[in-house]
Amino acid sequence: MRCWPSSLGRTQTGSSHFRLTGLAFFLPDLAVSARRLRDAGKSAYNLLWQALPVVVVAVTLPVVLTEIAGQPEAIVPNLSPMATGLMLATAFSTIGVGVYMLVLLLRPSKSAAQGNKYATE
Repeated sequence: MRCWPSSLGRTQTGSSHFRLTGLAFFLPDLAVSARRLRDAGKSAYNLLWQALPVVVVAVTLPVVLTEIAGQPEAIVPNLSPMATGLMLATAFSTIGVGVYMLVLLLRPSKSAAQGNKYATE
């Protein structure tokens, strides 16, 4: 007789729900962010900065995995300075892009006199 319920099934189900919800809200979120940037007087192409961490991860992952594969018995692998630097670049680019997008999205909107057709003035 089990005293504690297993959370494995709920974790897997919850994880797939989060993935589906994220996928369902991706395009509407992108559209709202693009419109918000246009209202603030910036180009919607600034959203492409969010792809920078993905590119850095795509460069970093093969280097790190190759080094870890060469040390199968190590509990904590000894990474080269290049791999460590790439991992730091991943962290800093993710934080930097997040802060940059936050600043852009929180800028004040243009007024109707400045050409914002959705302004309430």
